[in-house]
Amino acid sequence: MLDNLKLTIAAQSEIELMKKKIGELLSKRGMRVDHPELLQILKKAGAVVDEETRYIRFPLKMQEELLAGMTRKFTLAGINAENDLPVPHPDNLFYSGSVTGSLHITTAEGVDRNIQVDDIPEIFQLVNILENVEYYSIVTYEPVDLPQATTDINSLYYALNNSDKFGWIQPFDGPNIKYLLEMASVVVGGKENLAKRPIISPFTCVTEPFIIKNMDGEAVCRNAEYGIPIFCCSMPTAGANAPITQPGSVLMACAEVLGLILMSQCAKPGIPCIAVPEHLMIDMKSMYTLQSSIELQMGRMLSAQLFSEGYQIPAFSWGAGTDAFVPGAESSADVMLTAATSALSGMTFLQDAGQLECCRRYSPLQLIVDNEILGMMKVMKKGFDITEESLGFDEVMKIDEKLSFISSGHTFAHCREIFRPRLFNYRSRDVWESEGRPDLYDRGRDMYNDFKKNYKPRFLPDDVNNELKSIVAHANKTIGGL
Repeated sequence: MLDNLKLTIAAQSEIELMKKKIGELLSKRGMRVDHPELLQILKKAGAVVDEETRYIRFPLKMQEELLAGMTRKFTLAGINAENDLPVPHPDNLFYSGSVTGSLHITTAEGVDRNIQVDDIPEIFQLVNILENVEYYSIVTYEPVDLPQATTDINSLYYALNNSDKFGWIQPFDGPNIKYLLEMASVVVGGKENLAKRPIISPFTCVTEPFIIKNMDGEAVCRNAEYGIPIFCCSMPTAGANAPITQPGSVLMACAEVLGLILMSQCAKPGIPCIAVPEHLMIDMKSMYTLQSSIELQMGRMLSAQLFSEGYQIPAFSWGAGTDAFVPGAESSADVMLTAATSALSGMTFLQDAGQLECCRRYSPLQLIVDNEILGMMKVMKKGFDITEESLGFDEVMKIDEKLSFISSGHTFAHCREIFRPRLFNYRSRDVWESEGRPDLYDRGRDMYNDFKKNYKPRFLPDDVNNELKSIVAHANKTIGGL
């Protein structure tokens, strides 16, 4: 095997053209920075800063120097070291994470409602037991006695108590970021320890063309202060605030992402960065926003190839998620295609397992099914070695028409290597009939119900938990006015 299985969508000359155009956009067009502290950091680092318009530009030589000094080998840590995520992936595979945002839930019983605070610990524990979902993301919920402005902080409190995996965190506003980082520091024993073992990483995101809002500038500065890896995201919508063509939309998203990466390098030279080009598109007939169209799949492949080959920077985008409203055939088809194209094109992080309705809805059943699909994608991505032994040549030479490979030593040596998903059917029709003809989601519901039998909220040691509660209470009062 020369390398793990990989698909490419662009010629090397096309990747070089995109890199050239991105360099021109960042050196000539520039980006507006609405965060005074970051603006001064960039000016001091040598970026061209227009104080009046707050636009900054990176000369081409400066771009090259900043990217050359960037750390490309690092580890995102789990609270339990067994859940550490070394980057690059040691087997050249990928890591998968759960849905973020998603105020709404479709329950295992098929009820559509808002997520409640009592759902939150369960969500993180379910992610924790799924072997192919290696990190969690923050979901929001409908607050009753708590302020909406701090639901990310309150969600992280439950995540830190109920999961020992790494957390990819979407801050809801600038002031929230320092509380999120402070909470993680408490769990690992201090700010210095968090730099050594980053158990969370907030992300920063461009949502308006080439504009770094105050909250996203705050994320860059505070991540740099704590010295932890940062996820640099852009989320334009093709046909709305980005070109309708996929190459054009990808160019814009990747330029904005690279701009954030360069800013992060100015704030803390060498800081590890993960590229997060997560563009969407509008269907020009219905005007509905999509994330799973075939064109978007191809666009994500281009983004992955651009960052992994063009810049040697790990890339992150959707590897699950769907435009379908309910778990079923459509959602499974979307996830299978999304996971395959993202994994095989070189994404290091595949996001949004358990997601429905284009980032708007969480489903525990979809999460469980996505875990199985992502497991299949790891097998496909890994590929196999073609050797004298794997060919079974000696066995083939010895076999005759009266013998079977079932009893051969070669079969005995390799039969346990086969990936057997728990939810997809690998048994006879008679067994299926005897079990009541269950489909994929029936089996997923059974697995979820088994999980629920032993579920109860967990808490860290009292001293740690009490300190987390104190930070959350202060945030609820200071930010939320509680």
